[in-house]
Amino acid sequence: MMEKDYKPFDCTLDEYAGYVGRREYWDDFSHEWGYSPLELKIIRLAGFVNQGGDLNALLENYADGRDETYRERIQYCVFNYIKRMMPDIYFEPGTPLPDRIKRLDKEELAELLSETLKKSVKIGSYLDRNGEVHECWQIGIYKNDDILDTIERRHWRANPDESFMLYLRKCETWKYRCLW
Repeated sequence: MMEKDYKPFDCTLDEYAGYVGRREYWDDFSHEWGYSPLELKIIRLAGFVNQGGDLNALLENYADGRDETYRERIQYCVFNYIKRMMPDIYFEPGTPLPDRIKRLDKEELAELLSETLKKSVKIGSYLDRNGEVHECWQIGIYKNDDILDTIERRHWRANPDESFMLYLRKCETWKYRCLW
């Protein structure tokens, strides 16, 4: 699916971090959120990650000094970005994927978003009415949860003393936990 003529920013990584490290990207309750469509945000975040940007560091910087009210929206934005890049069937009631995502720590959640952006957002091309070829960025649907599997396996190896029940309850308490 062609996402209009949406493109990542063409700038240095530091400038890029300044552009995508704003409320427009991480506070879905703010009026700034409406400045750009979700698809454009995803394409620009993919550009940041593909240029070598560290989403976890960006989110830590964004959250630093902000009230909890603003920080708690970050995890919902990350979740919605991931949801847009995965098939709807994974998010139907009763499917385990949303709960698995909600059990992740903030670093793991940022990693899942970064890796999903790398797999889902690709550069393509299209012909216009005049037969000219144009570059375009496209958001594909990532139909696999192998990234999440890898992150979960690493979590269990790093936290062997964490009880399985505590791990299961993380999704139930997600809306009350402020990850950043």
